[in-house]
Amino acid sequence: MVDPSENAGARKARLHLGRGLFFGLWAVFGWYGQFGNARLAEDFGLDPGPGLLPSIVLSILTVGALVLVGMGLAERLRAGPLSIDWAAALRGSVAPALLCLSLAAYLPLIRTMSFVPATVVYSGLLMVALSREQFRVAPRSTLTSIIIGVLVCTALTYALFVYWIGVPLR
Repeated sequence: MVDPSENAGARKARLHLGRGLFFGLWAVFGWYGQFGNARLAEDFGLDPGPGLLPSIVLSILTVGALVLVGMGLAERLRAGPLSIDWAAALRGSVAPALLCLSLAAYLPLIRTMSFVPATVVYSGLLMVALSREQFRVAPRSTLTSIIIGVLVCTALTYALFVYWIGVPLR
């Protein structure tokens, strides 16, 4: 929702900063995975190995994130004094923060429970969190939709990994 009292420069700065931080967060997770995987850093002689493409993509993602943050900061300086509604900012940050935390918890959950049960739990909790407003209006139909959504999501994800990509899942 756009705040009518916010000037165009402040809105542009906010959007650039938000996008830059979002892509920067994904770049941090990617670099963590890249450096945490010794197989990607093995020497394959003249062949650059499997770590080349992720390194290129993560480099582009990192540079793009830094450019967006820089543009946002430059716009912020040009926009003038900053007035922030911290309560609204915190309320708006809860759902994205919970999504990032749930993604970080999903991988250990897979190791503990195996892929299919972990995906059922993760997608079910995510769908419940995203549809809490609908639960108040029509709880029975919302629950039915969530169950169908979880089953479809899990089946499609399993089919994608096992049959299309060829990754064996336990």
